Parts: sequence; structure tokens; C-alpha cells
Amino acid sequence: NQTVDRWKQYIPDLSWMKDYIPESDTLDRMAVPFRQARDLVGRISLPEKGWLKEKFPQLRNMSGWLDGLKDRDSMLSEEPDMNSMSAALPKIGMTSLTKEKDTTRQQSDNRARQDLNEEIMKMQTKYQKEVDRLEKENKDLRKQLNLM
Repeated sequence: NQTVDRWKQYIPDLSWMKDYIPESDTLDRMAVPFRQARDLVGRISLPEKGWLKEKFPQLRNMSGWLDGLKDRDSMLSEEPDMNSMSAALPKIGMTSLTKEKDTTRQQSDNRARQDLNEEIMKMQTKYQKEVDRLEKENKDLRKQLNLM
């Protein structure tokens, strides 16, 4: 008995945990929905491997179709000459107005970029002047402090 009592002295007091751990009947009531969910998930059967290939055999030809799309996109992204351009425009559903809109949009974007760069340069010069003024003021104050 004395050894048991001695061992009990070394075990920390965990009575404060009773406030945080629910009673066993509460835990049992909480476990019921989890068991039901486990049983429900157990009844779900997942498809076997390869079921998509069986359902859609034409997917094997998809790589050829994607290569064709890639070739067409690369052809459109290249800078074509005017003859091929006029031949391609009706097929794509584009008009020459779209090209004009693109060039005007590009010009407006370039102008906006230039305006932003000019504004940044003005701000940099403004702040540089302020830094120079503060450095000069700091230098003058140091001189005054040294004269005292």
C-alpha cells in the first residue's frame, strides 16, 4: 500500500481535464452518427480501374485531335502574310476591324504605360529633392550642434 501511495504522488493531478472531456454517455451519443456515416460510405462502390476507357473508346484518338489544335493555334499565333490573313479571316470569323481594335488598344496601352513611367519619374525626382533637402538640413543641424 505504501508503494502504491508513493507512486500516486508522482502522477500529476489531472482532475482539471474533467471540465474539458465530455462524459462517456455523451461520447457514445456522438459516436452513433459517425458509425452510421462509416456504414454508408462502406456501401459505396467505386468503379474499377479502366472504366473510362471502356465507356469512351474515342478518347484514345484525343491526342491526335489535341495535336491538330496545337498546330492550328501555332499557325494563328505566327505573323501571317496578307494573302493568308485574308484567307484565314473568314474561316475564323474575324474581321479586319478586330485588327484595328487591337492596334488601337495596343497604342492606348503603350500611351498609358508611358504616362505611368513619366509619373514615376516625376515622383522619384520629387522625393530625391526632398531627400537632398533633408540631408542638407541634417548637415546644418549637426554643424550647429558641434558649435555649441
